[in-house]
This record gives sequence, C-alpha cells and structure tokens, in this order.
Amino acid sequence: MIKKLLITLIYCISLNVIAAESIEKISQEKKQAIDEVLTITGSLTVTDLMSNDIAQQMVDGLYHRQWSLQPEIITTIRDEIKQIMYDEFIANGLMKSIVYVIYDKHFSLQELQEIVIFYKTPTGKKLITVLPQVTQEALSEGRRYGQRLVPLIQERMKKRFEKLELQ
Repeated sequence: MIKKLLITLIYCISLNVIAAESIEKISQEKKQAIDEVLTITGSLTVTDLMSNDIAQQMVDGLYHRQWSLQPEIITTIRDEIKQIMYDEFIANGLMKSIVYVIYDKHFSLQELQEIVIFYKTPTGKKLITVLPQVTQEALSEGRRYGQRLVPLIQERMKKRFEKLELQ
C-alpha cells in the first residue's frame, strides 16, 4: 500500500515538472477562462473523490486481510489521505497545472468562454447540480451489472485456461 502511494507521489512530481514547462505557453487570459470553468463546475473537488476512493481501497484491503478496524482508525485513514491529496494536488497547484495543460489541448479560448456562458444559464446550472448524481448512478448501475457478469467471466476464463493447458 505504501509502495502505491510512493509511486503515485513520484508520478505526481514528474507530472508537475512536465506541466510546468507546458503551462508557460498558455496565455494568462486562457488560464483565467480555465479557472472560471473549474470554479463554476467545482471540478477541483475531484481530489475529494480520489481521496475517498483511495481511502476506501485501503479500508477494503484491510478488511480483506480480516483486520477488524475501529471507527476512529477508519476516520484517521480517510483524514490523512484527504490531507495528503489536498497537499499534493491543490495546495501546491499541481491539479491546476495538470488541468491547464489538458484544457489547453482540447479547448480554444473562445470555446472556454462559451462553456462559461453555458454554465451560467439555467440549464448549465442544472447540469452542474445533477451531473455528480447522474454520474454516481451510472457508475452504480455499471458496477451492479458488472457484478452479474462475474460468473460468466469466470466460466470463460476457466475454459480459456483449460485450452491453454491442453496445447
């Protein structure tokens, strides 16, 4: 688990170096437009989702090893991961650096300005409000459907492995 965190941190540091070089090429006006999109949509809160996922994976891993965890231990795990994610992605500007490069690659300044205008409309505001719930519902349904496929996957894998052993 610690190895995964170290690899993630090293990866983030390398991204920061790469992103810093690319960011210099983006105009201040475009950065401001990207910032406005990020603010309106709340996109930088993705680190909260990431930290929750990482914490859940750690807790699940500990439960899988049949460790009994007191609620305060789970809270401590979640708090520490959330703080690390904030420190490494938000406080030092890494997340913005990454996002600037990605948005610059996919959107012109005019498109970013049009996105801001859209998000300020009633429909845009509704999209911002309901999209997290819609996404969560879609992921839950996909997960539920995927779980139903486990027996089929296992059966097919068993047959494929049996064929491999015969040859």
